[in-house]
Amino acid sequence: MEPNRIVCPVNVLVVDDNEDIREIIAIILSRSGVQCQLAKNGVEAIERVKQCRFDAVVTDIEMPEMDGIVLTRELQKHFSELPVMIMTGKSDGRYKEMALRAGAMEFVNKPFNVSDFVTRLQRILLVRKSAQEQETREKRGPGSREAG
Repeated sequence: MEPNRIVCPVNVLVVDDNEDIREIIAIILSRSGVQCQLAKNGVEAIERVKQCRFDAVVTDIEMPEMDGIVLTRELQKHFSELPVMIMTGKSDGRYKEMALRAGAMEFVNKPFNVSDFVTRLQRILLVRKSAQEQETREKRGPGSREAG
């Protein structure tokens, strides 16, 4: 298996007001086996999340209409199981603190190392998968056994 290759079908929403950045991230992720949908701001992202199932959201911080921090808060409020990775070109440490406080699971500075970016996304996807598996076990209740 190739390193940094995500093996199960994964659908990620990429949110950035810069079309070139959105496209580059979509190319990077598609090479890692990820399906991507794109949104140009937080308002559009919320609409897409309401319409489609996503495994994660990757968003920029600074965008018109709704920035990445507000988007993350809204996602945490209404889609708390959806992991968010925030990225920014600003080197100010306050952004990382704000992002994590809003509920982001990862924070990446642009420009980023592609391998590190994919690894961070894999990490939040694994956390989500583990949480889903735990939820499935809890729904089955005590005494039920998984086929294996």
